[in-house]
Amino acid sequence: MTVTSSTPVATEPLRVSVRRPRARTVVVEVSGAMDSATAPRLEELLTSRLRSAVTLLILDLSGVSSLSSAAAGVLTRASLLAQQRGVALRVAAGASRAATRALDAAGMATPLNAAV
Repeated sequence: MTVTSSTPVATEPLRVSVRRPRARTVVVEVSGAMDSATAPRLEELLTSRLRSAVTLLILDLSGVSSLSSAAAGVLTRASLLAQQRGVALRVAAGASRAATRALDAAGMATPLNAAV
């Protein structure tokens, strides 16, 4: 007999902040759960920032508690758009094991992950 719980698992809400420390540089700080429910919001934000007049976008994932394959897909598409637009994209996972594991599993740790 299999027993399943009908109680939903609570996930930490996604929080995003954007700042411009200098001209043509954008820092996007993300914390909480990056999953299929929050991926579209993040993709919309990253796409709009990458299409603006920036030369460097720093994506700080150090506060991410979980990162799904849907969110990894957002990062891949953001990387491609950045390359097309000539924008340097730097992803900092910091101490977030969830972000580091997902980036490693997606094969994105080396080309995207950088110290800021």
